[in-house]
Amino acid sequence: MGPGMFPTLVGSLLAILGIVIALRGLRREGAPPDRFHLRPFVLLLLAIAIFALAVEPLGLFVTILLAVAVAGFADRELSRLAMAITAVALAIGSCIVFVKLLGLQLEIWPPFFR
Repeated sequence: MGPGMFPTLVGSLLAILGIVIALRGLRREGAPPDRFHLRPFVLLLLAIAIFALAVEPLGLFVTILLAVAVAGFADRELSRLAMAITAVALAIGSCIVFVKLLGLQLEIWPPFFR
């Protein structure tokens, strides 16, 4: 048992679970979706790309605020206040869990804030 066993096991279980959910969805009877919504798809992919590209230069806190803000625009019914509260709560929680508790070597703040 090496250091990669747990992530590999979790990733494999998630992949199997995804396949099971997809197969169950294909077997169900029902009306097909009315149309494909491109806006949420593009904005969620953009939020992931922003996180991947901005986490090192901007720090974890600011990057999560940006990523959640972009992802929040995928839902037209989400209020700006709910998006802001979610972004701040996720940023604070992520900094506590990943940097403080797990000890990951991530900068919390961008260099110009220090």
